Amino acid sequence: MKPTASFTLFRRLCLSGLVLLIVTVNGSGEPAAEPAQAAAPAQVNPAPVIATLQQELEREMATLSKADPPAYFMSYTVTESSRATVSGSNGALLSSNQNQSRWLEAQVRVGSYELDNTRRVGAGGGGGQGGYGQSIPVEDDAGLLRRAMWRQTEGEYRAAADALIKIQTSRDVQVQTAEGNAPDFSREKPNVFYGRVATLSIDRKPWEEKTRTYTRFFSNSPAILNSIVTFSAQATNQYQVNSEGTRLQFGNLH
Repeated sequence: MKPTASFTLFRRLCLSGLVLLIVTVNGSGEPAAEPAQAAAPAQVNPAPVIATLQQELEREMATLSKADPPAYFMSYTVTESSRATVSGSNGALLSSNQNQSRWLEAQVRVGSYELDNTRRVGAGGGGGQGGYGQSIPVEDDAGLLRRAMWRQTEGEYRAAADALIKIQTSRDVQVQTAEGNAPDFSREKPNVFYGRVATLSIDRKPWEEKTRTYTRFFSNSPAILNSIVTFSAQATNQYQVNSEGTRLQFGNLH
């Protein structure tokens, strides 16, 4: 039988090492079916972490809104991830593991919607928005989470307060442009949505055997010097609350 043009192209790509195999799977580890037409997302009950975020937000906002300079906006975001990875090379298993992580980000804006610590003054810069967050425990322990939130909030507030003082000093001695007089932050209506939490439940054993099989197949060709196959699955959930009343929860499975 004469090979088709597509098969010939695939064979050439294999020999040149330019083949990337991607398989989309569902939560059970089986190939995913064709997506149906998207329906309106259903809401569920909020996860326990939402209540902890909201309680600490209210406590911190009550205190920092009376500080000098006052905080007028705060938000907390927790991103949690569960990831499974299996990798094989030349017929052998390289690695197989699964891990979980959580990351907390806090944002504190001081001053007002019209002028806050994020204002950029002059050509060389100006304000800032603090750090990038920190790793936190994966357990739903309210005490551990609130302590982490407090530590990061204190650091964010101090950085924001220092930035605002510098901005106000610079602003007083500069000619303001029309753009400079624009508000630094917009007022938005709160959004509340609690989507389903994504979970990851995968038996890695079949995928370990697949990575061995696939890479063993490629190693049979003398024209291929090396082959690596990696299977990766990840469930990511994000929880967010802010001082304007927004509360969000949503998850994705990749």
